[in-house]
Order: sequence, then C-alpha cells, then structure tokens
Amino acid sequence: TQMGQLFDKLKKQGIDKNTIVVFTSDNGASFNSPNMKNNGDYRGRKSTLYEGGIREPLIVRWPENIKSASKSEMPCATYDIMPTFAELIGTKIPAKIDGRSFLPTLKGKKQKGNNKLYWEYYSGDRSPVQAIRKGDWKMLRFNFLNPEKQEFELYNLKNDPYEKNNVALKYPLLVKELLMILEAEHSPYKQNY
Repeated sequence: TQMGQLFDKLKKQGIDKNTIVVFTSDNGASFNSPNMKNNGDYRGRKSTLYEGGIREPLIVRWPENIKSASKSEMPCATYDIMPTFAELIGTKIPAKIDGRSFLPTLKGKKQKGNNKLYWEYYSGDRSPVQAIRKGDWKMLRFNFLNPEKQEFELYNLKNDPYEKNNVALKYPLLVKELLMILEAEHSPYKQNY
C-alpha cells in the first residue's frame, strides 16, 4: 500500500520515529459512488452536515510521542491541524483563525480551551446550512439566510450519535444559546463564480 511505502521510506531515512504522519479525510462517503458507501449507521453523506458527512477518523502516527493503539474521543476538525503544527514548531498561532491546537491531546495531556466546532455549507437540500457542535450537543440550522424558512435540528451525540431524534423543541434555551454562537461564527460568504 502507499502508506506502507511511505513508512518504509521514512524508516530507510532514519526519521520514522519522530515524523508525524496524519491520515484523515475532508468528508464522508458519497452515496453516488459504488466504491465509497460506508458511513456506517451515521446519518448523511458527503455534502451534508450530518455526522455521515463530517465525521471522519483522524489517525496520527508519531512513535516517539504517541503510544501505539492509543485513542482519543476529542472532536476536532481539519482546521485544527495548522494550529497544531504551528504550536509544534514554536510558531505563533494566528489569533483570527477557527482552529485550535490539539498538540496536548497528541502528547497525552489535558486539552485546554473551548470544545466547539462550526461548519457552513452552501449547496444541497435546505441550504445554506450551519452546524455547531459544543460538547455532546450538535445543532443544525437550515435555510439560515431566510428567516421565514429556517429550520433547527438539535441532537445529543452522546445519546443519539446517529442523529435520529431531533430534540430542538424540547430544549429551547439550548437552541437559543447555540443560535447565538452560530450568529457570532458566521461571516458573509461571497461566491466567486
């Protein structure tokens, strides 16, 4: 495999123990591709903000610092990779970025900071759509640029990882709190085509 070839090359150069290799994806599988249909039981697919569209494994190999077969359940996103590498090499992390460094987690230490993730997507059903994950809670807001058509869905991913039971009506104060975060995180989007 290509990963095996990469590890062999690193080993031949004598740098395999202290080289970080990150393996991940930017989105879930597409239902349109016969070779890429495995989101398991997670709802959604590529181009959605349900877990089947955004939940991806992140595998990090760094033998001198990460124990083999160790595992973390800390949610993160690809926009967290740059600040992680910036911290690793001692470069200042820019203040106005969405990501945060997960280097403490890689080193087996307690992760500091706010544990929230934010997404926006501008095509597909009921778009544009926003999603926020804060702790175990995830809220989606569909048609967010059209107040008359916007819809909310709220899930507790610890209790309902497959997003089957929308509990937005049951937790109106939480919806209001997460809506304030969605409003604060949004920046106007300009399409260049």
